[in-house]
Amino acid sequence: MKQIAFVCLGCSKNLVDGEKMLAQLAEAGCVVGAPMDQADVIVINTCGFLAAARDESHDYIAEALAVKAKRENVRVVVAGCLPSRDGEDIYHQADGVDAIVGVNDREAIVEAVLGDGIITRLSEYPAAASIPAASDSGRFRLTDQHTAYLRIAEGCSQKCTFCTIPV
Repeated sequence: MKQIAFVCLGCSKNLVDGEKMLAQLAEAGCVVGAPMDQADVIVINTCGFLAAARDESHDYIAEALAVKAKRENVRVVVAGCLPSRDGEDIYHQADGVDAIVGVNDREAIVEAVLGDGIITRLSEYPAAASIPAASDSGRFRLTDQHTAYLRIAEGCSQKCTFCTIPV
């Protein structure tokens, strides 16, 4: 069984996405919740919208790669918004990343974690109106038992001038 360290950064939507990925990993037989320095696989579920969030994501990726440099056979997976924003440039920005999974390819997280070699799953971001409603079932909850975030949208393409996180 693979021991998984999972770092989830960014907004509550990303938290829900992280919970869904954790559920997939648990269903695949992975043990989630390992400390980064003891994990077989380190997953960084990134945020890529604001400069400060991108910096934080890169800091955690660097920390994961430092662990990988000290221990053989550690796999580093970068998921979430940053891969969707930067694409395969992440491999050049952070040498040693084993897999990237974009925000629209969350279902590929098990393949990215358990697979061998470099794995890239990046889909084009579809227009918000064409995205089917997402189910929030199958989550490995990270929030208190009496609270949960509900996803009510999968982005917006209106590009309002006041919005700080346009899709």
